[in-house]
Amino acid sequence: MGGPPPKKKTGLIIGIVVAAVVVLGGGTTALILLLGGGGSGDVHVAADKLVTALNGRNVAQVGELTCRKPTSAESEAWEQVAAYDQARYSLVGEPQVDEDAGTATITLSFPTGGGGKQQAAIGLNRNDEFPDGWCTQFAWEVYPKLAEQQGIP
Repeated sequence: MGGPPPKKKTGLIIGIVVAAVVVLGGGTTALILLLGGGGSGDVHVAADKLVTALNGRNVAQVGELTCRKPTSAESEAWEQVAAYDQARYSLVGEPQVDEDAGTATITLSFPTGGGGKQQAAIGLNRNDEFPDGWCTQFAWEVYPKLAEQQGIP
């Protein structure tokens, strides 16, 4: 018995990505901090690495850039959400760095659901425990709840 066709998840994808952007913009947790080296030029290279990892939906690469590593449940939920996420990420301008902290702006472009763009200010933290001297604060903790709320399998 066929039943109704599965519903499109376009609204779901946009809702999840926008929710993550709200978390970023609110400063509760940063979606991403950029990995870089000792100088501000290295921060731009690090930002490009992060954008590449996000566009590739690569949880391992994103995890390598974060100050706090995800739990297995958080990592799994991020992968589930990322499978539905069609946003394209890009760096806007140069990251602004002031000694051990700074910000960068990332644009999320949505190809479906009427298009549209969102920008998020991302915090940067210097951390010498990371190869390039910077780590990211990724909002891993929001993904299990997002996946559950949106009914993502």
